[in-house]
Amino acid sequence: MKRQEKKTRWVWKFLGGILVLMGLLALVFLIRQGTQEVPQEVTLKTGLRRPSLEEKTFSYPEGDFHLLKLGPYKRDRKDRVSIFVPGDHLQLAYYPDQDQDLKLVDYQDEDLSLPLDSPLYVIGEEDYLAISQALSFSQLDEANLVKEEDTRPVEVDRVRGGFLLKYTYPLEEGAQGILWYLSSKEALVQEGDREAYGREDLYETGVLYFDGYYYQTDKTYKPYAPQAYFRIPSPYLARHHLSYLDRPLSRIFSRVLLDLTLDHINEAGFFPVEVESGWLKGDYGIPSGYYDNRWNTDLAHCLLKGYQEFKDPAYQAAYRKIIAYTLSHNQAHHKTLMGPEGQEGYLVDDYSHPGQESQTHTSLNHQLAVINLLLDAYGQEGREDYLREAQGLLRGIEILGPKWIKEDQDLHYAYLVDGSLGLLDYPRLTLNDLLLTQELLEKTGQARSSVLDQLIQSKEAYLKSKGL
Repeated sequence: MKRQEKKTRWVWKFLGGILVLMGLLALVFLIRQGTQEVPQEVTLKTGLRRPSLEEKTFSYPEGDFHLLKLGPYKRDRKDRVSIFVPGDHLQLAYYPDQDQDLKLVDYQDEDLSLPLDSPLYVIGEEDYLAISQALSFSQLDEANLVKEEDTRPVEVDRVRGGFLLKYTYPLEEGAQGILWYLSSKEALVQEGDREAYGREDLYETGVLYFDGYYYQTDKTYKPYAPQAYFRIPSPYLARHHLSYLDRPLSRIFSRVLLDLTLDHINEAGFFPVEVESGWLKGDYGIPSGYYDNRWNTDLAHCLLKGYQEFKDPAYQAAYRKIIAYTLSHNQAHHKTLMGPEGQEGYLVDDYSHPGQESQTHTSLNHQLAVINLLLDAYGQEGREDYLREAQGLLRGIEILGPKWIKEDQDLHYAYLVDGSLGLLDYPRLTLNDLLLTQELLEKTGQARSSVLDQLIQSKEAYLKSKGL
């Protein structure tokens, strides 16, 4: 009888243990399904015991920026990142099309048709968020990517205490998932901001990756693949956002983009271009890893603007370093022109590669970009060597004078290695550079250039004649 009682007690204990275990499993299941309040703002849900997730966080007065990378995995894997938004009410906003204004959506437990190629703006009860799409990439090499086509739409679920925004990544072997989001106590987007927050520079012509900004690869570059992107020195998107510094989102974005460039300025003092240009390789023998003085001076100019606005000493150190390399490049790679009164002017090569002596053409827009950087840096720091260099480069343009003007009133793109002028100029880039040079000359107490005025008038006449 006693044996029977002991056996009965053992059975009940066993069944009780099973029930407790099932309860714990059910609780874990409920938590993973998001039916409990999510304890962290960002949670990673994955089938792997040790998910590969890296995160970079940038904190600024206007808010925080988070950059997440999943993978790469050794085999195909579906993964998910969920962002928890507290509150009882959720409003979403996005740009349905590049030519349409902001669309606002109130979440009411219904299926939402959200875009695959626009950031999603969340107007919460406590915070404002801007979140990217769930983009996936494979790497061609350290500085070149291929964007995968299989982007999944964000899902929205109501959970206890708030809402879950769920991003799914169907990652193939070796691929990586990228998600960025920023949070702020200030409104990040509003109607009428389409020009400031267009989407093409984040999903089409350019993408933000874990180590910086990448630009769509031209077919004449190597390595190349459809949907390939290379890490570009010129911070196009940062320059764009530096024009909208009255908006919190632009202040955050401009700083993140500048911060991400700092690690790519090499010891020599420039941000190398890590693709091989078929044109530069064929004409001048220049391989990948070369110096592009337009893209690097654009970067230095953005860093200068960033320093003027945010007073970050890292930006100052970086633009000074690029200028120092630019001056050494100018010394080693230039053409000397003599004016009618014996004055010297200089035209600097657009490109160079460490250890190579090859000479390249001088584009008018590249030369002007260097002048503009040096004039702006002189205005900031008062260094006479910056001003003398800018004046010598300006004389190089002025000595050629009206020779820059073509018969149809357009401008020649470049001064070529053989001493001739030629190639097709951009519609407006060079004109904008010319106008900025005149503005900076006056701002720094120098006289306007009559030659540049002549070039401006001719270019404007050409554009008018073409209806541009």
